[in-house]
Amino acid sequence: MTMMTPAPIDHPFIDITGLTLDSDTLLLELQAVGIAVSGLAISGTELRMYDAEGAPIPPTPETEAVVEAHDASKPKRASLFEEQEDAERLALVNQRAQVDPAFAALSELVLRPKG
Repeated sequence: MTMMTPAPIDHPFIDITGLTLDSDTLLLELQAVGIAVSGLAISGTELRMYDAEGAPIPPTPETEAVVEAHDASKPKRASLFEEQEDAERLALVNQRAQVDPAFAALSELVLRPKG
């Protein structure tokens, strides 16, 4: 029995070396800027795009810019969510502190910058 090696995919790709990608989010980002992409395939450090019929879409400077700008690193995304939540909490604390002197004193102790 002879083992066959699959033929290499011979259409253009975007090199994603060093990038962290979330393919679902990236697909939506590409579609949001008007790129008619229906599917993505990631193989090692290669990203390939496909249209609705499954035909390959060659990379353009626009698609490469979207991929480069995409950042799916979880720590960064989590940090952004935490910053927004902290801002919302602080707004609630300040609102409550305006009508409740005890709450104002407690929030001052807890929220005072350390240093």
